[in-house]
Amino acid sequence: MASTRQLGLSAVYTSSTRIQCALNGDYRSSDHPNVPVTLEQLVADAVACRGRGARSVHLHPRRPGDGAIHRVPVEVIFEHNDAAAVELARAIDARVAVLERPRLWHGDARANWAVVDAGLAAGVDVRVGLEDTLIGRDGGPAPGNVAQVAETAPRMT
Repeated sequence: MASTRQLGLSAVYTSSTRIQCALNGDYRSSDHPNVPVTLEQLVADAVACRGRGARSVHLHPRRPGDGAIHRVPVEVIFEHNDAAAVELARAIDARVAVLERPRLWHGDARANWAVVDAGLAAGVDVRVGLEDTLIGRDGGPAPGNVAQVAETAPRMT
């Protein structure tokens, strides 16, 4: 394991201690002047927190404009059969559609790709990344986060 000095961090935690910083939640800058809202603010805050010892961050991305959180998550977790995962995503979506807010679909493991593709076909926002799957579309190891975005972007209609 790399030392804090090797990682360029001050020794503010031990190797067994983990700090996660929750950057913003549903708060706006009108609630507190230091709440990061824009992409640039979130990145700067995450980098600064890392530099002070945070090992991870949790954040709520916002749509440009009003800075509010607009999406309702449609999370299909622990269902790894593609068809069943898509069916479950559609059922969850039908339940939350009454909120009249955009939805964000994502799945788990290999079925994430079926859920993402079905979400794109339905015209809803989708989520990809290594948090959701370590398995690629072809069943092999998933590519990194950037490659997952690059593979998914052309599928948008």
